[in-house]
Amino acid sequence: MCFFSPPNGAAGELARRMVFPAKLIKLGITEKNTCIMPAHIRIGIAEPEVLFRSVLTNELCKTLDRKIAFCASNGLELIDFQQQYAADIVIFNLYMPAVSGLEAVKLLRQTDKKTKYLALTAVYQADVVSSLQGMVNGYCARNSAIVNAAVNELLSGRNYFNELHFRKWENDGFHLLKPAAQQLPVLKPVEIRIIYLSFEGKSNKEIAALLNLSKRTIDTYIRNLLQKLELKAKTELVSFAAQHGICRVSCPGSRAGFCEFNSLFI
Repeated sequence: MCFFSPPNGAAGELARRMVFPAKLIKLGITEKNTCIMPAHIRIGIAEPEVLFRSVLTNELCKTLDRKIAFCASNGLELIDFQQQYAADIVIFNLYMPAVSGLEAVKLLRQTDKKTKYLALTAVYQADVVSSLQGMVNGYCARNSAIVNAAVNELLSGRNYFNELHFRKWENDGFHLLKPAAQQLPVLKPVEIRIIYLSFEGKSNKEIAALLNLSKRTIDTYIRNLLQKLELKAKTELVSFAAQHGICRVSCPGSRAGFCEFNSLFI
């Protein structure tokens, strides 16, 4: 969790006057009898990725009228910190560990109607927009500049469900998909087995003995595999197997004890 204290002394006075100009004070208008926002907008961030939290914090705090009230890494921390530190605006990732962002906000909304909530995802999720409207005040891409623009809209008293942004965001997501020509070809069971044994470091002769085939047959299979997968050497075939999850390689970070990467081949 990270906290940023409001500026004191001259810096604090400067921040206050940036929001509440001296001309209004001379006219007898003060913060108490106006609806002008307080000198510091308190922003809470709930985002599991440390690097993005840091980037977002730097983007949001470029102006002196804002401070970060808290940073949470999961939905449980979001619930706890928001109840403790009461941010004016909460920016949260919809998909977080422990408790999802949406579940956390549902719980908080039972007692908190004033806070403005801005939901983020990396890829546009058209199916969640309707469920978000009425519960949160905005939804946008997980991009620091876009988030900052959305926060400015919220500070102006408007919600942020921008159709132009949604359309561009959705189109950007299509670029993540592989063109049909780049889809992986279908492999035969014997080809998968040969790739697996190659990954284990077996020579063609050893593979032939294990599969009860001749070495010449294995040589032919390897040659055809390289052509089918547009590879140049058997060493590239091994790398290809690891990258595409063809082989259940040992993985100490997995509860299963092996790589659980899902693919067409497992």
